[in-house]
Amino acid sequence: MHALRLSLVVGFVAALVACGGRGAKIGGGKEGAASALFAASGAAKTQGSLADLAGQRLDVAQEITVKCQFGGEAKLKGFTQTQNTQGSTVTVQQQFTMEMKDCVSTQYDDPKTSAVEKENVVLNGSMTVSQSIVAGYIGNVTQKMKGKILFGGAFDDFVDADVTQTVEWARLGQSGGSVTVTLNGSITTSTQSYQYANESITVTAGVLVAADK
Repeated sequence: MHALRLSLVVGFVAALVACGGRGAKIGGGKEGAASALFAASGAAKTQGSLADLAGQRLDVAQEITVKCQFGGEAKLKGFTQTQNTQGSTVTVQQQFTMEMKDCVSTQYDDPKTSAVEKENVVLNGSMTVSQSIVAGYIGNVTQKMKGKILFGGAFDDFVDADVTQTVEWARLGQSGGSVTVTLNGSITTSTQSYQYANESITVTAGVLVAADK
């Protein structure tokens, strides 16, 4: 399974904080919320992390720590994995609970400036994930995500996700360019709740959109 490069997925939400901070709020409507979820879902990806895990026999009681792509760490609890090979197609089923600790995400786009800001976005919180990766000549991953993560640092917001996301598995953790995701379920931020009915949305990978100030 060394040829199969799996990506770690997370979705997020955190409790609404009564006292607002100085950071930005998530903007951009349904596309902006989808972008925030996608940025968070790839934040814990590290080169070869799940590819390495795929070759191991893991004790489900074991707590696994992985480094986040841009800093910080994430812990996997209750990790289980099964896989089935039929011809050139491999199907991998994974379940785990992800806990993020000061996991650094990517930059954000401030609509009041023409440049993409380079401030860190720091993620904390947890999410349960059930995902299915189908990899052949072209592979997709379908992830059911439910949980809570705070967006701190450059942002002061959260994403509350109870949603299924389908995306090309090679795109997870991508930090630039356009990516199309299909969403079914709900994503809530501190300012709005969005419902998705098997909608395909194109996002800019790695970019979080700040609400107008």
